[in-house]
Amino acid sequence: MERFAEIPDAHVLSIAAEFCEAAEILLEQIPNRVIVSPLRCNAALAVELFIKSLDSRWELEEIPEIGEGAFAITTRANIKGHRLDNLFRGLPPEMQEHINSSFGRHFLRHDYENLDAILRCYASSFVSERYPFEHKGGSSRPIREIVDLARFFRDTVTALPRVRV
Repeated sequence: MERFAEIPDAHVLSIAAEFCEAAEILLEQIPNRVIVSPLRCNAALAVELFIKSLDSRWELEEIPEIGEGAFAITTRANIKGHRLDNLFRGLPPEMQEHINSSFGRHFLRHDYENLDAILRCYASSFVSERYPFEHKGGSSRPIREIVDLARFFRDTVTALPRVRV
């Protein structure tokens, strides 16, 4: 099986953008309809995938049943799990530095000491928002904040040049 990668990974990036857009659409429904858990779940998954797009690899596996030269291509994230803070810490240091620097100029920076602080705040959102009935309380943060975080990652990651590694 051959492995190679392009960073950011275009396939993971496009799916992350879809989840980000879904969160934005749900946000637009407020105040007519308040669909909080799906909104936060989609935004958190978008952030997760934007991060994973920065450390993924392609795997090519030949499919002899189809014929010579036929391959299945899959994308695998090198960093595992759903905790946003841990995923970010799993990125190469130079990537973390670049994104931290961008966050320092972002308006969310006014409410958080640094990017790690907001990632810790929303670290388990993807899991907790899928099963809100299993968790006490809920997020006291503004509904749009996690969408703004997803937008920050979308804008920062999509601005990166693609590099084949």
